[in-house]
Amino acid sequence: MNSLQRAASFVIHRVDADLWADAPYRERVYSIVDKGIGGIGVFAGELEQTARMIEDIQRAAGGRLLVGADFEHGLAMRIRDAMAFPRAMALGRLDVKQTREIAALIAMQARALGVHWIWAPVCDVQSNPQNPIVGTRAFGTEANIVAQHAAAWIEGCQEAGVLACAKHVPGHGDTVVDSHVALPTIQVSRDIATAREFVPFRSAVAAGVKSLMVGHLLVPFLDAVLPASLSPVVINDLVRKQWGYQGFVVTDALDMGAITGSYTSGDAAVMSFVAGADGVLMPSSTESAILALAAAIEDGEVTEARLSQSEQRWTALRSSIDVNHAQSVPVDNNSAAFIALRAARAAMDVRGLSSAVDVRQYRNAVMLAAIHEADAETATTFFRYVAQSVENDIDFGFIDGTMTEADLASLAESIGQVDALYVVFVSRPTAGRNPVPGREELPRIVATLRGDRPLIIVHLGDEGAQAEMTCDADIVTYSETDPSLAAAALRCAGRDAL
Repeated sequence: MNSLQRAASFVIHRVDADLWADAPYRERVYSIVDKGIGGIGVFAGELEQTARMIEDIQRAAGGRLLVGADFEHGLAMRIRDAMAFPRAMALGRLDVKQTREIAALIAMQARALGVHWIWAPVCDVQSNPQNPIVGTRAFGTEANIVAQHAAAWIEGCQEAGVLACAKHVPGHGDTVVDSHVALPTIQVSRDIATAREFVPFRSAVAAGVKSLMVGHLLVPFLDAVLPASLSPVVINDLVRKQWGYQGFVVTDALDMGAITGSYTSGDAAVMSFVAGADGVLMPSSTESAILALAAAIEDGEVTEARLSQSEQRWTALRSSIDVNHAQSVPVDNNSAAFIALRAARAAMDVRGLSSAVDVRQYRNAVMLAAIHEADAETATTFFRYVAQSVENDIDFGFIDGTMTEADLASLAESIGQVDALYVVFVSRPTAGRNPVPGREELPRIVATLRGDRPLIIVHLGDEGAQAEMTCDADIVTYSETDPSLAAAALRCAGRDAL
């Protein structure tokens, strides 16, 4: 094997099923596969086209590729027509047995698709309410809860024959910066990190997790110069020596803004590998990353000993699931959907005057979603579920904090005779998104619209920045995926039993 082939074997390339019908795109992927890459990461598409793409690529690669995906809450995270399960924060409110059961179901569905490496669970502790990207992807705000559920998720996934990947080392919870956009600095002390951030990862290691993903995070007490994903202090000193983890380490995606803002694909690939990472995940330019790694091998920057370490870990990872002989386990999607809905219902929190929630008691009601435009589909789905569940006279609409005083007065007048007001917020962690327009004005706007009628707030996700609003009752789902939307709609419709 020459230096180019050895270099390529450590790289994981992104593929999008939505683009697979395009011949030039396919040919470029095939040319990259021919270079000897180690794996692919599966992104946007639908089930049938994704399965076909994976099959085509594996055929071209001789069935040797490691196929990974971000199926944190199910295949629906990347595949439009797939099933979703409640997000991790909802699962964190349940018994760990349910987390293990759901992880196993996700793993079986992934394996049936041809994916045998899931980049989950998220082991970050959601300690900062302003965190724009972790949020409900975390199992909770307490280290011990996250640790217990992360371990259960790993066990369920790996017992079903799919590799798990604990992320984002050393902890992405205490930040207000999204690493997809820029490099976050985690301003915590060693003592706090040891007692909080590190706990879930050490639990993951103890649970036998097959891989760890290192985040693009600047943690000054560890390394004040380099992001964790490029830092030998983090990968070798912390993960390998202090945590005693000798398994597979992969970087977070190297096409994220935290890296591309300061490093080329080639530099990032070499630095991460020299620092101790085994997998170089999705650089902006796969070709540049391979060339730079090959040059580093040839000039001795990457030593033979270092190459051998990672090659052995790649071999161990593949052999632990037998990539060449993947066996699909049939999944009963009807049963899985019931399990997902049951979990979403159990995780949901109804606070205040719970009797105020049932919309059937009101002659008429209005439901307004105070959301970012990117969440319109989520809110519309929730509205549809409510409308399908009751026969009441309900009006649905959208507001944000940028509405003019004239529009506010007009809306207040138009709903003047309505018996109850429901306001819906969506909290959905999404890379690079902006906050709801005029968010700081929403409490005043909602108070104006409320008048003296009952106000019920529905948080599809966590409470986020709207926790300070007063209301008669509120629902918090801790997830905005389909099962959680359905559970909240059923609760509003007085159909609570499952």
